[in-house]
Amino acid sequence: MKMKKNRYLLGLCSLLTLCLLSESCRTDKSCPEIECNGAIQNAETCLCDCPEGYSGANCEQENLCITQEVDCQNGGTCANGICDCPEGFIGAHCELLDSNRVEFLLEQGYTPKEIYEGGVPLHHIYGKLYKRGLICFVDIHDEYPDLEGLVAWPENLGGLNRFDWGCGAENLPGLNDVTLCPDSITTSHLCFFDQWLEDDRILGARIGDGAGNTDRILEEMCQTSNWHNPNRPVAAQICRELGPDWHLPSRGELIKVHVNLQRNGFGFYETTFPYWSSTEYNNVAAWRVSFSETTGTETAASNKANTHNICAVRTF
Repeated sequence: MKMKKNRYLLGLCSLLTLCLLSESCRTDKSCPEIECNGAIQNAETCLCDCPEGYSGANCEQENLCITQEVDCQNGGTCANGICDCPEGFIGAHCELLDSNRVEFLLEQGYTPKEIYEGGVPLHHIYGKLYKRGLICFVDIHDEYPDLEGLVAWPENLGGLNRFDWGCGAENLPGLNDVTLCPDSITTSHLCFFDQWLEDDRILGARIGDGAGNTDRILEEMCQTSNWHNPNRPVAAQICRELGPDWHLPSRGELIKVHVNLQRNGFGFYETTFPYWSSTEYNNVAAWRVSFSETTGTETAASNKANTHNICAVRTF
């Protein structure tokens, strides 16, 4: 008798369970109406089916980073619809390089040209330390296939000492005698600033020619004209002592040092006496560039026996 009673109770529980799970047993088949802020209320769960970017019981919480499709670049992260940019980047989407963090970007491995292409003006790039020198030229127009730019040693080589060019009275093989001003028009041994506003385009004076010029001078083992000190090094030797990539700048390269560095207060360059370039004028003279702020800026042919300041550059 007790077993039959248990079977009866078990069957009753099973029917009750089926009834509770069945739609036909519900007394109220509708969900309580709730506000879903434009979303649809799910008839099965009675909850709001929130679209992408919305959450909360009433879809009242909006994720602006998703709904506005905020795309944070260069490692930026989005919060409340706004990109939080990592150091070195700015812009609504962290798409621009920060002009005020050029040194940091260089340390992170960006090249000066990449920084320029990232939106930083050249005047924020020139004068920054890169590869042991100060950036003085960036080839933004891809005019020079073998280089991206130039850096200059940040101060005079030899301190207050000045050196001669060497190879006096010798016309060096492999060097082009340059007798035109940097405007490629005026034939003269003296050229003023208004005659070299553009890049030097003459073979031997161009940007990129300085390293080859220096190699030719050293191959000829040019000696000093200083009879009192015959072992004194010449200008090209002083530059190469910094390392195999450093050289006596061509006239065009030296002009960039003056225009983009010295005139803007970068580096420690002497303005009383001019600087030697590696560009030869003829057998007795080579070109030098004056950094003077009082007598006017000019470049001129100078006797190779004269002593001038030395500035070294290297390409990158």
